[in-house]
Amino acid sequence: MKLQHLALSAIGLLLSACQSLPQPLFKPGGGQPSSAPGAVPVTIVTGSYKSCFKIDKLGWQRAGENQDRVTLLLTPGTHNFAVTGAGASQFQFQVGKNGEVSNPTNQAAASVVGKNLVLRTKNVLVDTGMYGNAGGKCLLTANYKDCRDPWIERPTVFPLVPGLVYLLDNGESVGTSSFAFYVCADGEVRAGSPAASGSGRATAPDGTTVDGVLKLNGVLMKVMPPDRAEYRVGKSPKLYSGEQSVPVLPGLTTTIYPKEGDRGGQILPQYQGSIYKVSVGWKTFKWMVKWDWEYKLSAAD
Repeated sequence: MKLQHLALSAIGLLLSACQSLPQPLFKPGGGQPSSAPGAVPVTIVTGSYKSCFKIDKLGWQRAGENQDRVTLLLTPGTHNFAVTGAGASQFQFQVGKNGEVSNPTNQAAASVVGKNLVLRTKNVLVDTGMYGNAGGKCLLTANYKDCRDPWIERPTVFPLVPGLVYLLDNGESVGTSSFAFYVCADGEVRAGSPAASGSGRATAPDGTTVDGVLKLNGVLMKVMPPDRAEYRVGKSPKLYSGEQSVPVLPGLTTTIYPKEGDRGGQILPQYQGSIYKVSVGWKTFKWMVKWDWEYKLSAAD
């Protein structure tokens, strides 16, 4: 979890660069199950936000395919809304005795209309670039649960709630396989990892305008197994054979698995100055892993 914590610390330094309202410190609270005595119906208008979210300990929620709201039974008092487990990805709101919502602590993320909590959204393009073109996959951790197709394989626009921190994972689902990024109130993206860079308003590949861009800084790594052995990289089902250049995201842990058996070896591509290096951390089999420098440099954009 060390790298994830470092990434979150880096995000903290970036928040001041966003033109958004100050973010309050998160204080855990709420957590009442829906069956608690006195629970009342509370409506959360999700609008175009289709990723997952969590209220207290009620489990992950998601609006239906053709719906723009979710109604839950909550007890009067303080409750937490979260898109990941990180503190900066959460805010609090109050529920009255008749189900009316008030006082969301993050005005960039949500407002109150009538009795309902209404989420704000900004369109963010996840630009997979060369990483996606070479077959790399990733996912938003907010899409882990109850989402039809969480994998991101090509440039994709996501309506995200601004003022919150999100995590993007390469699919390994370990603490060091994800990095944090922050969506400012105006939609501009700030990333705290060599795996990606963030920017503001731009034009998506389909010609539409987006509020922010998260551009993945994928690079190619050459894997040179003995005797043209077959192997998989990460959670992708694709089977490689012999010497291949495979896409990875620097700074995120990736695992190379031999064809036979699940025991693999983790690698951690790290960025040092202007040079990418690979740390090999397994002894199961003797493989050489090195950067395909010529292709990486020609493919860099």
